[in-house]
Amino acid sequence: MPVLGYKVKSVLVMVGIYLQGKNGSAVGFSRISALFDTRHAIGITTKDGTELLIHVGVNTVELEGKYYEAHVAQGDEVKPGQLILTFDIQKIQEAGYPVVTPVIIANTDAYRSVEGLKTGEIHCMEPLMKLEEG
Repeated sequence: MPVLGYKVKSVLVMVGIYLQGKNGSAVGFSRISALFDTRHAIGITTKDGTELLIHVGVNTVELEGKYYEAHVAQGDEVKPGQLILTFDIQKIQEAGYPVVTPVIIANTDAYRSVEGLKTGEIHCMEPLMKLEEG
């Protein structure tokens, strides 16, 4: 959604929900561009080309998908707020893995600036970052 010359992507990333350990929701009208077999990470490409990688936890690939459930498939079109992933945060932590959830813009070179808007808990449909096209 354009705002005064800035392109504020639908990067209203549901990290707050991820960190609550219940589910993750789609960010804007997007396509699931990558879904790892282990379901610990998901790639999302927005309609305007922003490439996101959301990685639930640190080193959680080692869990081999345990405690994660995907509600989408690679190639699916998704809409804002649509459920895409659920996982059991308590079980992940009990297994010894931090649940820090990085949200990475994979194509930062397409933007003049990428600015984080908030750290800590982020709630569903709350802006996480602002991307300015160059």
